[in-house]
Formats: sequence, C-alpha cells, structure tokens
Amino acid sequence: MNTVRSIFGFHSRSSTSAASEQTHEDSTQANADQTRHTNAVRPSGSRSSLRSERPHRNSQRTSSHHTTQPTSPSSHHVSHSSTQHEPSRRHSGPVVFSDYSTPAIPNSLFFASDFMVGAGMIVFQSETRKVLLLYEPEGKYWFFPKGRKDIGESLEQAALREAYEESGYRVDFLPLFIPTNAPSPPGDRRRVYRPCTEPIYVTTRSWGPRRRRRPTGAGDNGGEYFTYWYVGQIPADAVHEPNTGMPDELGYQSHLLTFEDAVARLEQCGLREFAVMLVVAWKLWETTETELQKRTADDGNNHSQDV
Repeated sequence: MNTVRSIFGFHSRSSTSAASEQTHEDSTQANADQTRHTNAVRPSGSRSSLRSERPHRNSQRTSSHHTTQPTSPSSHHVSHSSTQHEPSRRHSGPVVFSDYSTPAIPNSLFFASDFMVGAGMIVFQSETRKVLLLYEPEGKYWFFPKGRKDIGESLEQAALREAYEESGYRVDFLPLFIPTNAPSPPGDRRRVYRPCTEPIYVTTRSWGPRRRRRPTGAGDNGGEYFTYWYVGQIPADAVHEPNTGMPDELGYQSHLLTFEDAVARLEQCGLREFAVMLVVAWKLWETTETELQKRTADDGNNHSQDV
C-alpha cells in the first residue's frame, strides 16, 4: 500500500478511470471521503486549547508573528496511524475534530470592528528541499510571512503579497492533495481527488485594547485575528529583492533552511504552532509528490497497454 493511500485513505485513480465517473452525486461523496484525510499527517498529540502567549510588537500593519502556543506535541514526529477520531458532542468538554487541530471553539459573533482577517504562507523551495523562514533580529524570533488582507483584496492575493513584502521573494502557490471541505466548482463533475491550493490551516488569536484611533474616530478595544495559511513555492533560481516590506518590516531576514533546522528554530523560540503547521505542510508535500509519481506511472502503463 503506497504512502498516500495508507496515510490519506483515498483511492488513486488514473485519468482514464476518472473520466468514466461523471456524476455530481459521486463527486459529493468524494468530497465527503476527503474529510477522513485529516489523520494523514498527525503530529503526535495536539489536543490542547489555544492560548494567547506571545510578545506584542507595535506595527503599522499589526503584523505580529507570534502565534498561540499549544502545549503539545512534544516533538515533530508525524504518525502514520489511520485511526479515526469522530467528533462527539455528547460530552461536556470541547469537541476534538482530529489529533492535529486544537479543540472546537464556541459559536461566536464578531462585529467588523472586533475582528481582523489575514493570510500567511509556508513556502518551500522544491528543487533544494528548503523551507523559507523569516527572522526578526529585534525580537529574536523566527516566523512565516503573514499579515492582514487589504480592503477589496482576496485572501489568496493577501497571502502572495505578504509573502513578497516580508520575504523579498515572489512566491507562487504549491498545489497539494489537501483534505479540504471545500466543494468542487459547479460543473466540475470529475470525482478524482486532485491537488488544490486551499488553505491548510486557520489560526485564531485575540488582541487586547490598543491606543489607536480608527478612521471613524472610534478606539480599539481588541478583537479576534483569523489567519488563513497557504502553502507556496519558489524556484531554485529565485532572486531575493531587498526593501520590499513596510517600514517596520525592513529588518526582517529571509533564510532558506532544511526542514529539520526550520522546525528546530521555530520550537526554540516557542512557536510550537508554527512548527506543527510546517510538519503538516511538509507531509502533505511529500505525499502529493508520491501520489503524482504513481499516477504518472499508472498513466504510462495504461498508454503502453493501449498501444
């Protein structure tokens, strides 16, 4: 059994067999099947609740990169177990959806002045197998590029812009096999599970009252910050451009590190949540490569048999 099947639990289909499955109902079932893939890249034991334990740093764009810190996992080991953890709402504690998400949060309602929406990127250099990690020398911490989306900007546009501004590299999305709950576009009747560029994580954190005035003249009493995380890539010949960020971001340093080194540096500065996201993104990348290679081989074999 190959890595993708054993971890994600979906069945590989060649382009020939995929073309024969053309019903929207089957597509709906395939989307439902993808929800089981959440045991694909399980960092061991990550069921602790989110905490807002980060230093605060004044920024014109409020681009603080310190994230909430789950108390686990204790290492970046990735389990290949296929055990299912179905959510149960019959007990009194928080619902746990999977071993690599934190427990469910209460249903909530936030007015426009009480939340922010942003996007971030975990970026790989495919040819060198390196991870793009940023360093803030003043605060002495490592992080991934992220920031608030602008008015009228999509989350995808915000992710690419923030990656460029803060890292100095022009980043593209990296399509992966992601167990997303997003449905296929209307009219797309193919059932085959394909790579996509949907976010792999959403993180939340609260911020407290700040001494600033909004354009409306109102104060800032704090709120919730929702960040959508995407996976991106840069080529081997990517050129770093200096001074691409906001004035308070010009001191950021971009480094291309090995996977192990990147995980260690994130953990050393207490950003365990970033380390978990990196482990998951890396495993998604590995399993995507494995599955695409298998599909290419299957298509080649089918072509040879047809000839």
